[in-house]
Amino acid sequence: CGKTSIVQSILSNGQNYPKKYNMTTEIDLAVKEVSIPDTNVTVDLFFYDVPGASTFHQRGLQSKHYNDASIVVCVFDISSRKSFQSCAKWIQSVRSAQADFPTNEVEVILVANKVDLREDKADGDVSLAEVEDSEGECFANDNGFRYFETSVLDGYNLDTLVLHIATQIYKYL
Repeated sequence: CGKTSIVQSILSNGQNYPKKYNMTTEIDLAVKEVSIPDTNVTVDLFFYDVPGASTFHQRGLQSKHYNDASIVVCVFDISSRKSFQSCAKWIQSVRSAQADFPTNEVEVILVANKVDLREDKADGDVSLAEVEDSEGECFANDNGFRYFETSVLDGYNLDTLVLHIATQIYKYL
């Protein structure tokens, strides 16, 4: 669905668009320093890029990393309904791992990725989207999540997403 591509693009300030896909099989940690506008403050964002495949989910590799999370970003690929439908399972997994904490302590951000596939094609090609923006927005609103649409291919909305995360972390400090 593009989690690793999003992280790599964020770390490289949009300069690195991964050309090859390598399935994430381990949990990767990445750190990005972000300046908070109108302040002299920078925050370090720690991105834990976890495998999305259900085989890795069943092994419980992620749960130990969820306990201290302040924000959880759940990414789905708009060209895959299955990817969208699995978001509820992933979010429940995070909340189960954080059972000792109140649910509302963790902000959940739902990210619809690959929105460039939804655009009207000038050459008459049909949109490749299986999930409409209204579905993502409705799911996010119904569950009290923030909702963003992104495209790593053209860098759409990645800076806005990062700034939102950084600003929320700054508020926690």
